[in-house]
Amino acid sequence: MIDRRQPGLGAALSAAAVAVVATLAGAAAAAAQSDPAGRAPDRVLAFPAPVGEERLDVDRGAMGAWYRIRKLATTASLLHITAHPDDEHAGMLTLASRGWGARTALLSLNRGEAGANAIGPELFDALGLIRTRELVLSGRYYGLDDLYFTTAVDYGYSKSVDEAFRSWDREAVLEDMVRVIRLNRPLVVVSRFHGSARDGHGHHHAAGLLTPEAVAAAADPARFPRQISEEGLRPWRVLRTFRGGVRVDEPYDVEVIATGMSPWLGDTYQRWASRGLGLQRSQTAGRVRAGGGRYFYEHVDGTVTGGSRGTATRIADSFFAGLDTTLRGLPALLGEGPLPRRTRCSPNWTAWSAPWRRRSTSATRRAPSATWPAGWDGSGRRSRRCRTLRRRGFTSR
Repeated sequence: MIDRRQPGLGAALSAAAVAVVATLAGAAAAAAQSDPAGRAPDRVLAFPAPVGEERLDVDRGAMGAWYRIRKLATTASLLHITAHPDDEHAGMLTLASRGWGARTALLSLNRGEAGANAIGPELFDALGLIRTRELVLSGRYYGLDDLYFTTAVDYGYSKSVDEAFRSWDREAVLEDMVRVIRLNRPLVVVSRFHGSARDGHGHHHAAGLLTPEAVAAAADPARFPRQISEEGLRPWRVLRTFRGGVRVDEPYDVEVIATGMSPWLGDTYQRWASRGLGLQRSQTAGRVRAGGGRYFYEHVDGTVTGGSRGTATRIADSFFAGLDTTLRGLPALLGEGPLPRRTRCSPNWTAWSAPWRRRSTSATRRAPSATWPAGWDGSGRRSRRCRTLRRRGFTSR
C-alpha cells in the first residue's frame, strides 16, 4: 500500500529552510563574482579531509603509507582543468597520482548544477551540492590531492563560447583560475579541452580557451595584483601546458596509457579510475564506463615536437619527460643554483638507519621496488664500500 500521509510540520520546515539557504547561497555566489572586493582565497574549495567511510582500503595501513612515501620522492605536480564534474580524464589522473607519484589537482569551472539528475528530483543548487560531493568521492579513487572550483555558475547547455562569456564574467572566471594556479603552483597544467569550436559545449570551449590565458597571467605580477598584495599569493610560472581534444589524424606530443596493471590497486589504473567515475551517479546512474585508457595531448605553445600516431617520431609517455623531478633537481626547475653535492656516506642519510628501520612496519620493509640511498643496504647497515671509504678518510664523520 502506498503511504499517502503528508509529511510532518518539522520535515516541511526543514525542507523549506534548506531551499532558502540554497537560494541565498546561489545569490551570494553570483553577487560575489561581480564584486571584486569580496574575492578571497577561500572562494575556491581545497580538497577536504576524508571522513572515515570515504577512506579506501588501498589508502590504509602499509599500502597507504607506501603510497604516501613514494609521493615524497618526486616534485612532479599537475593541475587538470575541466568545465564540469565528470569531464575529467580519470585514468590519466589516477596514473599520474598513484603510478607516477605526482601531486595532482583538479579545477572545475563550475559544479554542474544545471545538468540532468539521473538519481533524484534535485536540480540547480541542490544538484550542484550533489555533484560536488560525487566529484570528491571520485577524487578519492583518482588519488587527487586538491580540488578547486571557480565561482562560475552552470546555467545549462551553451551553444557557443560567446554565449558562455555573455553569461559569465570572463575576467572574474580568469581571476579565479589564476588564483588556483598561484595557490597550487603546479609544474604542468593539462586542459581537458582543446579551446576551439570542436569542444562543442560552450563551457568546454571556454575552459580550453581560458587555460593558456590563465597560465600566462599567473606568471605576470601585473595581472590581478591584489592577489599578491592582499591575499599573500605570488606569481607562478608553469613550465608546460598541454591540451586534450586532439583528433585522430592530428599530431600530438604526449600519449598517456593508463591500461597498465598496478600491483597496489590490484587492477589497471583505468579500470580503477572508472570505478571512481561511476560514483558520479547523478550523471552515470551508477554505471561503470568500460574501455578507454589512452589519452593524447598537444603542447599548447608548440615547443614540443610531436608526430601523428603510428609514425616513427618519438612521443613522450609523460608530461614530465625531460624534467628532473627528483628532489635534487628542484632548484634547477625553479631557476636556482644546484644543491651542494654530498658524499655517499654523508650523515644526511642517517634517517635510513637501523633505529628507523626497526620502527617501520614489516610490510613496508618488504615493499617491492624499494630503493635505498647509496651507501646503505636493505637492513639499514652501511655497505662495505661506504665503511671502506670512511676508514681511508674519503668521508667525514
